[in-house]
Amino acid sequence: MRLMRQEHDVNQETVAQALGISQQYYSQYERGKRQIPVRHIRKLSEYYGVSSDYLLGLIEYPRPLEKEHAEVLDGLLREASGLPKDTWKKATVLLRNLRWGHLNKKR
Repeated sequence: MRLMRQEHDVNQETVAQALGISQQYYSQYERGKRQIPVRHIRKLSEYYGVSSDYLLGLIEYPRPLEKEHAEVLDGLLREASGLPKDTWKKATVLLRNLRWGHLNKKR
């Protein structure tokens, strides 16, 4: 959950507000100190635009992606590791968003 939150460049307080809970309570989810109820998994799934199966670690990718496209994006992610840190972070967020389909999501 922490990685998902960081990749979307939001803090715990923002996610906690979306769930209707305190930041301290949400922090316990991230640290594994408290189990996440189904209603919060559903809200997080909608918030991040991914499947609940992905949030639960049951599948590797948030949405199905054609194998050919997945391989190209994986290669680009590997190549991005040689970029300066700031550029690398922006590139990996962009590539992961492409992979997850967020850039095509209606807003």
